[in-house]
Amino acid sequence: MKSQSILLLTVIAVTAGILLGATVESQVGFERNLAAGNSLTSKINNGINQAQQKQIPAVIRTSLESSVAANDSASASSQLSSPTLGLEPGNLTTLFTKVENSVVQITSTITTTDQNIIINGNPIQGQQTVLGSGFIYDTQGHIITNYHVVQGATNSTVDVTFTDGNVYTASIVGQDPYSDLAVLQLNNVNNSNNNNNNNSSTPFTETLTPLPLLSNTSTIEVGQEIVAIGNPFGLSGSMTHGIISQKDRVLPDQNSGYAIPGVIQVDAPINPGNSGGPLLDLEGRVIGVTSAIYSQTGTFSGVGFAIPSSTLVKEIPVLAAGKQYQHPWLGIVGTDITADIAAQLGLKQPRGVIIVSLTPDSPAASAGFSSGSKPIATTQQQGVQINSDADIIVGIDQKQVRKTDDIINYIDSKSVGDTVIVKVMRAGAEKDIAVKLGARPSPQG
Repeated sequence: MKSQSILLLTVIAVTAGILLGATVESQVGFERNLAAGNSLTSKINNGINQAQQKQIPAVIRTSLESSVAANDSASASSQLSSPTLGLEPGNLTTLFTKVENSVVQITSTITTTDQNIIINGNPIQGQQTVLGSGFIYDTQGHIITNYHVVQGATNSTVDVTFTDGNVYTASIVGQDPYSDLAVLQLNNVNNSNNNNNNNSSTPFTETLTPLPLLSNTSTIEVGQEIVAIGNPFGLSGSMTHGIISQKDRVLPDQNSGYAIPGVIQVDAPINPGNSGGPLLDLEGRVIGVTSAIYSQTGTFSGVGFAIPSSTLVKEIPVLAAGKQYQHPWLGIVGTDITADIAAQLGLKQPRGVIIVSLTPDSPAASAGFSSGSKPIATTQQQGVQINSDADIIVGIDQKQVRKTDDIINYIDSKSVGDTVIVKVMRAGAEKDIAVKLGARPSPQG
């Protein structure tokens, strides 16, 4: 299969990412494992990830580096309800007027190293500017954006530019590489609703208007109209319009080594500079944070991706409090049953997920799952070893499992400490295994 690219929408990141072959790993729990032939084996470290049915080719983040601006994102309130802005659906001009002042531009500076230029035995270092987007989460000055927009920011601070041109400093108070989310705190907010004392000499003159979050993105529908607002190619405050093309995609993230479940696919044009910006329904509610595009050129090709607001509702209050969000984790490396594998195993249908290996001391290892010990030749050409006597996952909590993304998306709906019942095929018979979900290990590096 020809490898293609999924781009993350920040300026620094118009870099092509890795991509999938047979399976992708998911943020709910797979660690990315590159095999020969550019195929990815899914590590179900937390759950499982998407398989061939909704496979996403290559990912490119759309944040801009240096002179190109990345995307601003708009965040919504942390309430579990889904308030609206009192808009009549369909009036795009009114919608933009209501939300434009809640979307900001984020500028971060990172230190880069050029290994090709050595001075006094040390590689030369330089500075690089990354531009992205963000949006107001609450009246206390919290802003939501993508992790890759602020990753590696000098002194963990960034500049935030409002639509009136005023620029303020913000600190990174919470971040989750696994979900590509970050929360900023404006350092100089000073109003009656906020006790934040700041040392900045710049008076804060903005009125903070949080964008409401849609609490449950299971209610969105394919074909539903949406808009995206951000700073494509540095063109601040740009709005584009389109529809939801599909939902519950699993998006691989080369930075974290996991994939992000529940992702919304859209056809609204988004480009480098859109990362972190809000994806809105026509009632003005945030349904996602624009994060990546599918592209072979680095610009929009009709397929964009947004992290769902359901993820924001769970994570942002935790990140805003300066804590680390705990992702549920299984600790299984698995791959989808293909027609070829099914034939070698004597299965009637290519359905389910076969366990390739178990992470030592993981919940799955402790619960007694098996990766087997009798190799078959099917995946040797892909660099993946499959054993004929390995457990095949066919269900979880009485829900049928056809492919890895079924497990990934389901595990993502659970919490650390929850117990799930996993149905496996072992030696031709079904067996139920109870496993208590653990917390995914912290990101490396």
